[in-house]
Amino acid sequence: MTVVSDSGTGFCAYAGCWFLNANSDKAPGIVDVNAQPILDRSEVYSGCYGRVSISFYAFNTNGNRGIACGLNNV
Repeated sequence: MTVVSDSGTGFCAYAGCWFLNANSDKAPGIVDVNAQPILDRSEVYSGCYGRVSISFYAFNTNGNRGIACGLNNV
C-alpha cells in the first residue's frame, strides 16, 4: 500500500501503517520504554516514532455523529 499525497506522489515509508488524529484537553503522560516519566519533553518531538495509548468514543453533538479518538499517554 502506498499513501498518496494531494500532488499524487506516493510515500512508501508509510506502507502498512495507519494514521490517526488523536487529541486531549490535558497534556498526555510521557514515559520511556521502562514506563519511567520523561521529564525533558524535547526527547519527544513531532515526527518521532513511539507507542501511544488511545481511547475511542462515540459522539452525537448537534447532529454530528461519529467515532473520535482521544490521546491518553505517549
